[in-house]
Amino acid sequence: MYRRAATLLSLFAILTLVPGPKAQLKSKATFYGGFTYNILSLKPQGSNLASRFPYYGLTAGMDYVMLHSNDVVSLGINPNAIFSIQYNANQGASMLLQTPLYLLARLGANSTPFNEQKFGIGAGIGLNYSYMSQKSLVQDSNGNTYQLRIAQGFINPTAVAEISINARGWNNIIRFHWSLYKPTHEIRVGVDRYPFEFGVGGLGLLYNF
Repeated sequence: MYRRAATLLSLFAILTLVPGPKAQLKSKATFYGGFTYNILSLKPQGSNLASRFPYYGLTAGMDYVMLHSNDVVSLGINPNAIFSIQYNANQGASMLLQTPLYLLARLGANSTPFNEQKFGIGAGIGLNYSYMSQKSLVQDSNGNTYQLRIAQGFINPTAVAEISINARGWNNIIRFHWSLYKPTHEIRVGVDRYPFEFGVGGLGLLYNF
């Protein structure tokens, strides 16, 4: 179900963002980039104990306005790319790649490329595809420690909320995102595979161009 929904959202975004005249793209699209901090959660099915892993990285994205009212309120498609890593001296480097796609509503600053207000807020929902490559140690509710070797993708329904601040020529966005639902996936532990609930949330500090 989630794969079909992700495919439909991706096709819709591609059709919506097909390059047209530069003036049209400039009037509807804003671009941003910055830094991100993510917390990845893995919880064995049936357990109350979740293992959480911090990731640090970079993010980039675009908001494409589909509808707006007087450049103050807008509704748009918001594709993103987030690349982050975690380093552990004992386990080496782990990678997390995310490509969330949101339907995003904004009020105030950053509602459209022409909005000049000082402050704004935004919220949206969508799907987040995550691919992780990781070796890590996790502990179950009985105190047993296992080594996880993960190299696979996950899809989560996701929400996003943000605050925009436009001051002295600096157009900044503080963004939060989190999983609305944590689906269960089969993950290899040693030579066997076990069901784990996967979720991810994070904080982004972004600059709007």
